[in-house]
Amino acid sequence: MKAGDPIVSPATHPDLAPAISALKHWNGVTTLGSPAMSIFMNFLEAYEHNVFEGGLNPGEPFTGKVNFSDASLGLGTYGGLGGMATYNLLYHTLHKTQGMVPCGTLCYQGGYLAGHSNKLLVESLNDAITILSGTGTQLGQNVPGFGTTDISKWGYQPAQDQNWDSLDPLAVGITTHCGTSATQNRSTFMMAVDVGPTLTGQDELPPGQSAFISAAGTPSPHFCDQVGLFNDFKYKDMPPT
Repeated sequence: MKAGDPIVSPATHPDLAPAISALKHWNGVTTLGSPAMSIFMNFLEAYEHNVFEGGLNPGEPFTGKVNFSDASLGLGTYGGLGGMATYNLLYHTLHKTQGMVPCGTLCYQGGYLAGHSNKLLVESLNDAITILSGTGTQLGQNVPGFGTTDISKWGYQPAQDQNWDSLDPLAVGITTHCGTSATQNRSTFMMAVDVGPTLTGQDELPPGQSAFISAAGTPSPHFCDQVGLFNDFKYKDMPPT
């Protein structure tokens, strides 16, 4: 790819270089509050669309060779990172893995990138920048873009996609108020145990360890008392045995 190519031109994509810089200086681990995490998440989703689903947007200049979302293939619609186009397949495609086909006989045996390997990467990063600087829904989670081209304000915040009140009991007239949480980067039950000379451990189980509701409709005080621990990535001591 030449320096004057429109896909990398500062005149048409002034935020490309700063976005690349943010990714270069990212430790690859920090998520909460990290602009690089926001960029990477949207880039990866855009890249999958462009390589495996015929393009994120209509008329994308560069797309992969095979569109897994094309139902005319007779294999169903396998597009999306939750379908045939997995992170694993993206990795092997980029790595040019030899001697192993991650998806068996359903894989295309030619070049998925259609000779556009570098341009697909840049195109997808430009797509991610457009999404993050706008106010439409981000890729990968149901949260809006940041509405600014200031990359320092793109700090990643996961969607509050766990509604604990969706666990409300079926009893008529009883409503709980446990709130919401982000499910990103953890499971709903976590426990750590030290099996040394003195057995100790910590755990947390949101929304709480008791689902008891009295005949008067009053939930147990432990009905959702661990939501705060979950939100703050904290734990409580397990009782000694």
